[in-house]
Amino acid sequence: MALAASIILSFYNDLPLLQLVLEALAAQYEGQFEVLIADDGSQAPVVSDLKQRLAAYPFAATHLWHPDHGFRKTVILNQAVDKARAPYLVF
Repeated sequence: MALAASIILSFYNDLPLLQLVLEALAAQYEGQFEVLIADDGSQAPVVSDLKQRLAAYPFAATHLWHPDHGFRKTVILNQAVDKARAPYLVF
């Protein structure tokens, strides 16, 4: 099945909140979307934990990260847009 949408999530250190979003997406997943996590410099333990958890979800999930040099959310979002494979982007 071809991807209908790329879901781009901005993220910074709040793993419990991200997990709620990912679980909601998993509950409605039927093969039609991918998830890109645009991480604006989360701490190493959070990134490590996130990478372990992503394997449990049924959809393709890509984690994009850059170092924390202040608020640069738009930079990492642009990188996620560049990596998206679907014709529609959902933020």
